Amino acid sequence: MKKNFILFVLLITGLVNLRAQVALYESFTAPFNASANGWEIVNLSSAVGTNTAGWIQGTSSSFSAIVGNATDYFAADMNSAASAGTTNTISCWLISPTLNLQSGAWLQFATRTATASPVRPERIQVYYSLGTGTNVGTTAGSATNTAGTFTNLILDVNPNMNNNYPTNWWLYTNTLTGISAPTVGRIAFRYYIPNGGPSGVNGNYVGIDEFRYSLPCNRPVFFGDPVSGAAVCVGQQVPFMIYQTSSTNPVNSYTWSNGATTSTTYIVPTATGVTAHATLGETTPGCQGLDISFYFADLPPTLSYTLNPGSQVCSGSTVSVNASGANTYSYLVGTAGTTLNPVILTAPTVTAGGISQFTLAGKSQMGCVSKQTITLHINPIPTLTASVSKTMICLNNTVNVSASGAATYSWAGANSSTLASFNYTGATSGVKQFTVYGVSALGCKSAESVVSLTVSTCTGINEEGLFSASAYPNPFINELKVSGFTGQVELYDVVGNLVLSARSEQSLNLNTSDLSKGLYLLKIKSDLGGENTVKLIKQ
Repeated sequence: MKKNFILFVLLITGLVNLRAQVALYESFTAPFNASANGWEIVNLSSAVGTNTAGWIQGTSSSFSAIVGNATDYFAADMNSAASAGTTNTISCWLISPTLNLQSGAWLQFATRTATASPVRPERIQVYYSLGTGTNVGTTAGSATNTAGTFTNLILDVNPNMNNNYPTNWWLYTNTLTGISAPTVGRIAFRYYIPNGGPSGVNGNYVGIDEFRYSLPCNRPVFFGDPVSGAAVCVGQQVPFMIYQTSSTNPVNSYTWSNGATTSTTYIVPTATGVTAHATLGETTPGCQGLDISFYFADLPPTLSYTLNPGSQVCSGSTVSVNASGANTYSYLVGTAGTTLNPVILTAPTVTAGGISQFTLAGKSQMGCVSKQTITLHINPIPTLTASVSKTMICLNNTVNVSASGAATYSWAGANSSTLASFNYTGATSGVKQFTVYGVSALGCKSAESVVSLTVSTCTGINEEGLFSASAYPNPFINELKVSGFTGQVELYDVVGNLVLSARSEQSLNLNTSDLSKGLYLLKIKSDLGGENTVKLIKQ
């Protein structure tokens, strides 16, 4: 709620029984009772329309007041004149209380019109009259107002009746001249529209707000604007500061429309487009002036993005991020940043599942910024283990090849398979390699793992790599030695009877003292699957 207040009062000697306010502030706080506050309203439109008063309380549906509630301003409209006829003249007067008038005194007020389509030209005039009367004549008058006592024109807003009347609150500051000595008088606004009314082509709706009248003083000259370079964005704090334009009349105190009293403040725009912002400044006590600054607020961009292959990524892999909805983009990952778009990012290396977050910022052409935090779910690479049950086998023997650590598998090389394990029969001799990679349940692929197997023909006791065993001496007497061999050793006599059996773990000594002299067969059964027989003689 705005308050009306008199800044200070000065009685002029010799003028008694007169209302002698030297400075008046009026913000037309709703509901504004003009007569109770010393104002007079006269509608001299020809002919008078449905708005018989002429000046009425502002409406929020047209626009909002500078400060306070939306309807805290005064307005006049086309309905001040009758709807019948196209040559009606609107002439509506709003006359101030009695004031002390003198040259050098100054007044301020803000005015604007509603945006209409088609545009209907507007016009407001500001007069003053000496004395306490309210004589504005008895007819609509002319553009120069030859009737009544209000013949001293202070200001004529849009005298050419073009389409230049402000559509945002615009502040006018004017100094009184031509008054030879201080005296009492009144200031009046006239809404003057020829060819007006609902059937005319001119005039729609105008408002006035924040009226101030002050006796001569060091009027503050300043403006409150966004800090240079600051983006003005809906829903985001914008820094504003006071810029002083006069070194001789420095402003000592401020009151922003948001209530702040410091030289800087923060404002959060609530709507796009041009918005008026008011600041009250004071030099010496009681010497106050208003500034209305305008700023254009832009919407922050609505960011969106796509991730390829998606938000579930594998440890150490790359993901493509493509943002849209803004003019420029930046990505911040840890302490590193980039302005590329799309951008390829590398997921961190992890041994267990986790998340990685980075910031996407998008900026509009007006500098408004939106930010989003993008979360990647990092899945570990499976640790694959591959093995063969034997590293050497004889030809046509079977070995088990297996892998573990993943959810699915793919084998290549000597054998192809999608099983975790399979049996391989060595059909040909040589070194066989099995290559496998695994994929986790979350789709992360392991590094390849390779295992080897040697397949031997196993044709002789001293064959390289398999039967490197030796049996000696041959002939033997009481002891037979077998070395370099792991497996089962059996000794048979000439008619095929098993006379000795033992197991060799790389070396073995057989006591043959109880055996008769003669021919024997030594049979070796390797743990690798080979088997061979050699003839020996005991002496």
